[in-house]
This record gives sequence, structure tokens and C-alpha cells, in this order.
Amino acid sequence: MNVTRVIGFGSLIVIACNTEAQTYHAFPDSNAVWTVTHGSSDCAWSNVHSSVIRYRLTGDTVITGMTYRKVQKNLDVWGCWFTPDGYAGAIRNDQSERKVFVVPPLLSNEELLFDFSAGVGDTIIAFHGSGTDPYEQYVLEIDSVLLPSGYHRRWAISDQPSGEPELIIEGVGSASGLVPRWNYVDDKTYLACMTLNDTTAFEGFIGECDIHYGLAEFDRTNTFKAFPNPTDGPFKFEWDDRSGATEIRIMDATGRVVLIDQVSGQHNMVINASFSPGLYGVVLCSRNIPFAHTTLVVQ
Repeated sequence: MNVTRVIGFGSLIVIACNTEAQTYHAFPDSNAVWTVTHGSSDCAWSNVHSSVIRYRLTGDTVITGMTYRKVQKNLDVWGCWFTPDGYAGAIRNDQSERKVFVVPPLLSNEELLFDFSAGVGDTIIAFHGSGTDPYEQYVLEIDSVLLPSGYHRRWAISDQPSGEPELIIEGVGSASGLVPRWNYVDDKTYLACMTLNDTTAFEGFIGECDIHYGLAEFDRTNTFKAFPNPTDGPFKFEWDDRSGATEIRIMDATGRVVLIDQVSGQHNMVINASFSPGLYGVVLCSRNIPFAHTTLVVQ
């Protein structure tokens, strides 16, 4: 991979390989999709595949007098981590400051998400995800990476002066995801693909933007239903009888499978089971391949 590396030594900046001025690639305001996977070592040991979540900018919203772009998330592949479809926060892109801010769901105050103006040695305080407070990150190094639209600056940041870095890419965001993003020992998100105007803008590995997960092509509202919802049971499900479904799986909020039932030849099912109150994911499979999903709220 072609890179231009910028390393700080006190007040001295050494630029290697390429001394040409670079164009600033602004963070997108529309027509962008981030495909993020979420997995953990526990899931890997249990042979549970990573979840795949897609994030999109879907329109404007006004919060405390300022205009933001709403972020919508859709869970396209059920796996290690369960999250319902819906609102993922609001983003404000300050191009003059080269900073991106986020207002997390259920909150009204914005937090710094990405700082594309930071220099080597700077300390930033950035938001990473619900359930975690923004925390200090050190800018360890700046280099450049060659993407389809040209060279983009890339920041290596860490919560420790010599820790494992998170990579922040100009015009893309984090290589660990969007909102949220994590990189813990047993809980990791990873940006597999970003498209802009339906064209590949970033790939974690070559070919990842060419993977078709299939679920985005289904009308999840009409093809797979849970009713009544919420409920305390019994649990009723209905789906398109042309789907070829062979199995239904119910998972709790941690991604743990709590029920598997065979449904070959059926297009509806009533399940009499006892589940603890909470949010559950329900996956419809055809020969072990998930192709539709819905959510279930147990009272």
C-alpha cells in the first residue's frame, strides 16, 4: 500500500516518500454508506459469525438550533452482536474546522467524533459509542493512504502514548467503524467497506465492497413479522411462504441463541416458550443462511 508518513519528533516534522501538498478530502454529507462488522473472541470460539451493520446519512434534523445529518443503521447479518434497526445519532460536519461532531441517540449535547485537523502529539477527547464516555486519545502518528479518490491523510490515535492505535482516515472516518466504534480485547468493530455515490471509497481488504449480504434486498417489514409485539407470549411469526425458510432462530441482546426451531414448508409459527423481558432478534434461515430478520420485545 502506498503511504506518505508523517512522524513527530518534538517540534520537528519529518515527511517521507511524498512532499507534495495533499487535497483535503471532506467527510461526506450525503450518499455515503458504511458497512461495519461486529464480533468478539467469545463468538469466534463458539463459531458464531460477526454481525454486519450498515450506516447511512438519511436527512436533516435540527438540535439546539444547529443542523445535523441523521444516521440510520440497519442490521443486515445477524451474528455475534445484536442491534435493532433505527436511529444511530446525528452528525454535524464542520468543514471549516475539519471536525465532525455527533449527538448520540437520546442526548442533546454534541461530542467530537473525528478531528481531521489534529497534529502529531495532540490530545483529543472523542466519542466512541453508547455506554462509554468520551476519553482522551493521543495522536501518535500521521501518514497517508492511497484510496480510489487519491491520497487521504490517516491518523493513528490511542488512549495510551504507546498503545495499539485506532486509524482515522480523512473523508472516511475510523477503520474501526462509525457510530459506535469499539476496539476492545473481546469486543471489536471493523469498517469493511464505505461507498460514496454507490462507488467504492474505502475497503478494509480488497473485495469487501463486492460482498452482497442479501438482506438489504428484502422488505423486512412485509416479509417477516412478529405479532403481537411487544408481548409476553405466545410468540407468533409470519413470513412469505415463497421464501423457502427452513429454520427460525431467536437471540437475546448479547447475540446468544436462545431458541432454534425447524419450520420447513411453513409460512407461520406460534412458539410457546418462556423468555426474560427484553429485546430479542429473530432470524429466518434457509439451509443455515440468514435471509430475513425482525425484532421482538418481550414484556
